[in-house]
Amino acid sequence: MIKVKDHLIDLTIQAEEHTSIKKVLDSLTLDIDNILIVCPELFLQRFIQEMYNESLENWIYSIEQRLEENNSYTDFIMQYKGKFFHFYFIILSSECKTIVNPFKGSQELRIGFKLININ
Repeated sequence: MIKVKDHLIDLTIQAEEHTSIKKVLDSLTLDIDNILIVCPELFLQRFIQEMYNESLENWIYSIEQRLEENNSYTDFIMQYKGKFFHFYFIILSSECKTIVNPFKGSQELRIGFKLININ
């Protein structure tokens, strides 16, 4: 089992940039409390926009601060359909490198290494 900040993770999701937010929300059930989502930053931005349509500039700013301080990790509690869920986000690296493949030519690959600080 995965444990983050002394909480057992009930559900782990890897999401790509354009993964449907609805698919993530449909996976939430009553027996789930803690959700770890590993995703690119664009997915996190879309997730926040979907869940909070109104302007929450201070809250969004604080999330950006935590992402920067913790090197691409943040968490927050959100209410959805009358239940509180604790979301943990680990943001994937967006570093790209051009690799020369002798058979396919130049290819752009996403690579990276991050040491995530979970405070």
